[in-house]
Amino acid sequence: MIDCHTWKTGNGRKAILMLAESGLAHRIIPVDLSKGQHKTPEYTKMNPNQVIPTIIDNDAPGGPLTIFESGAILLYLAEKSGKLLPTNAAERAACYQWMFWHSATFVPGVIPLHMMAQGRIPKEPTAEQAALARAKALYTMLEARLGQSAFLAGAQYSVADVMMSPMLTRRTWHGIDLANFPNLKRWFEAITARPAAKEAFSDTPLA
Repeated sequence: MIDCHTWKTGNGRKAILMLAESGLAHRIIPVDLSKGQHKTPEYTKMNPNQVIPTIIDNDAPGGPLTIFESGAILLYLAEKSGKLLPTNAAERAACYQWMFWHSATFVPGVIPLHMMAQGRIPKEPTAEQAALARAKALYTMLEARLGQSAFLAGAQYSVADVMMSPMLTRRTWHGIDLANFPNLKRWFEAITARPAAKEAFSDTPLA
């Protein structure tokens, strides 16, 4: 059994989606960020970075294994389940490429807009317009890629798509209307229509 400590943020939904896709036995344990549950001593012991998600694989060889960082979690689950990790060398390289692009480029590019939407930093007009322009450029990169292939790594759905797609639940914060990005819209709708995606993309709070 895998315990997944998470919440329904853009980042927190990734582990929910991957666990559902993997078919591995798991349970979702809510970490209510509004109540500061991610900063408790108990959670900090599991994840010193005090962010979500965190998983504990209670069936790992050698005893329970705790993993934090969403990319590491997704790759671990893909390898453990044997699902959504391309076997073709070129597609696996593309999968890794878009996963790292997501973490190193996309997320830092949109985080200022998240912080403005949450009131954590002021919506200074010049900074907001610069951030919106950056977000549009990043979405345009995704649009171009998805004009070349059905999914980020190639023809098949992969862990790269699992990692990227939940962030689009925050697209209104990014100033993005998917009607202006037809390839991205087609891709996102294909993912959210999957049976395994129901819980991850639902707006029903975890309880």
